[in-house]
Amino acid sequence: MKNGKAPGVDEIMTEQIKEFSIKSKQWLLTFLNSCRDKALVPKMWRKAKVVALPKPGKDYKNPKNYRPISLLCHTFKLYERMIMNRTKRQIERKLIPEQAGFRPGKICTGQVCSFHLRNREAKRELKVEWLGKPLGNTEHPVYLGVTLDRTLTFKEQCKKTKMKVEARNNLIRKLAGSKWGATPNTIRTTGLALCFSAGEYACPVWNQSKHTKHVDTALNETCRVITGCLKPTPLKYLYPLAGIAPPGIRRHAATCIERTKQSMDQRHPMYGYSGPQRRLKSRRSFIANSTTIHVTPEQYRIQKWREEFQCEKPVPPAEHLPCGGNQPWIIWKTLNRLRTGVAKTKANMRKWGYQKESDILCECGEDQSDDNLLQCTLAPRGCTTDDLALANEKAISIATHWLKQNI
Repeated sequence: MKNGKAPGVDEIMTEQIKEFSIKSKQWLLTFLNSCRDKALVPKMWRKAKVVALPKPGKDYKNPKNYRPISLLCHTFKLYERMIMNRTKRQIERKLIPEQAGFRPGKICTGQVCSFHLRNREAKRELKVEWLGKPLGNTEHPVYLGVTLDRTLTFKEQCKKTKMKVEARNNLIRKLAGSKWGATPNTIRTTGLALCFSAGEYACPVWNQSKHTKHVDTALNETCRVITGCLKPTPLKYLYPLAGIAPPGIRRHAATCIERTKQSMDQRHPMYGYSGPQRRLKSRRSFIANSTTIHVTPEQYRIQKWREEFQCEKPVPPAEHLPCGGNQPWIIWKTLNRLRTGVAKTKANMRKWGYQKESDILCECGEDQSDDNLLQCTLAPRGCTTDDLALANEKAISIATHWLKQNI
């Protein structure tokens, strides 16, 4: 049991239990055995101490702005864990190997990886009855959240994943446009938790599918929302500004992690298995298209990122927000548009077909282009691309100037 946890209604802390004398521990053990034999627990264990924690930045006078948490007695938690530790070994022996949920060393992805292709029976329709009634045949069965097809192209899985990510993009888009001022870090964390988690579920299974481009399109939009960049912004700039490795690299890293488990962990359903070689690369198992890794997933992603995208401008690849991530959202958005050189200038708006007037002059008399934004005589002087990368006072000053014009 962990230290530093708040006690329940009995006011007994974990640290106190650990410091019990031998006689006290023996008494407690006898008491817990009595609870087991009589199938009864003290009434105090059925009660919880409820503490209301205020939400940061909210009005403390409003009861709705508090988050309640329930504190249980540590002696009750100890009793539960003792029972669990003694029963799980017996239960583990009776579970079938295919049961992966809530078992140590097993995950659903490993189960779905076990499917393989058998072309000569791809069109076979199964005839299965349940209670005397035939079950309908489906071309796209769903197993543990993954949509399969007869030829294992995972086309339907990628389409469904794209739709799910797009729906969640709308949520973070609403969060980014809120007036109460969500921070860039909050939006990035939300994008990872909502969009990337859904877009990468069981990705070692379908990573080799040619239809992954559909998922990438939705995740690209996620990063546009996180950074505030416009659609014409090159992808090589987008992901470093979002502090997230590109989807292809993240999926490959997840595949290598699964490969490492398959080769080293005996609890993996495919431990020790080496499948036959396939003619088509897209139909090969994750075993044939990945390697074992001996570094952390983050280190592997950064290494692959720098190898495949040798671009240090406007910021180097890293899995955290670059400088300026602590700024208000509206300044962060404008700062990134200046960094990438893709902003809502008059020249760009005419090129994109949103402005038909021939006048693209800035108030300073020069053509309002991306290069002009840093050199405009009406804006703060002395800002360079290096200043933008560092998000120093000069960069923040010029970003503040242009955000008033919705650049």
